[in-house]
Amino acid sequence: YNPEDNTPTGKKVSDVDVLETVLLWFSDETNRRPFMRQEVGYIESIMLDGFDKNLIRAKFDTGNSASATMLHVDKLEIDGDTAKWKKNGLTFESDIVDISYPRRGGKPFDTRPMIEHGITFNNKKYIIEIGLTEKDTASEMLINRKTMTKLRVAVNPNRRYIVSDYAGQDDDYTKD
Repeated sequence: YNPEDNTPTGKKVSDVDVLETVLLWFSDETNRRPFMRQEVGYIESIMLDGFDKNLIRAKFDTGNSASATMLHVDKLEIDGDTAKWKKNGLTFESDIVDISYPRRGGKPFDTRPMIEHGITFNNKKYIIEIGLTEKDTASEMLINRKTMTKLRVAVNPNRRYIVSDYAGQDDDYTKD
């Protein structure tokens, strides 16, 4: 093992070489970081694919065990296996991949068609499952634990907008 360029030397490996390799790997701080290293605020901005530069205000809810991230839409129609939805004056058609049945107090309170849709968060692109709803909600977008795991984030419950810019308010939470 050549520690200067992290390449094998082609020599016979001994126990000392293996130990040295492991120690060198752990000496790099980035290899010691926990899986959920990026801290985010409990409110952050997300860009949905197809929305140009309009940001969506998203609440990161660690208590949200719904099977999909919730997105409040202006209009929703179901046509077979297709969801036709409108948000902020834009129209979309998406294949329904499943149905989300979120619960409150152990009882289902909504039925949401689930779609897969692209987002950009913290300058990275992801495809996530989104449950669409027209029902009156306190948040424009509610990020569930499954999506937080995909984004590799941990939520700071005392701060907003740690990694993103302020998004216009379209929900019941106020700006700092």
